[in-house]
Amino acid sequence: MQYAKDNFITRINFSDKFQHFGVCFSGMYILKIHFSLPFWLMGLIIFTLGFLWEVKDSFYADGFSWRDLVADLLGIIAAGLLLIGLWYYGIGIIVICYLLWEELPKRGRI
Repeated sequence: MQYAKDNFITRINFSDKFQHFGVCFSGMYILKIHFSLPFWLMGLIIFTLGFLWEVKDSFYADGFSWRDLVADLLGIIAAGLLLIGLWYYGIGIIVICYLLWEELPKRGRI
């Protein structure tokens, strides 16, 4: 299995980590709206899809990335917190991830 040589902090326009975060975040909402599944099952489904995507990447792309899985997990946690009503915590995770993966690298602060 090939592992990716990536970092959490990137200097590209829209980081891969924030894309992973956003897709998993959106996936949680889609599963909740359309299927009304329990949170643990939604999280398990989304995380499994993210894991399988990374396995695919290990063979056909730049390699398996544990950091992408962390971004997936943070998206799942943020969506779960927002869905159960813990707005401050969910929004806090979103803001921190956005700053780390998008805003600060563009400004050259990281």
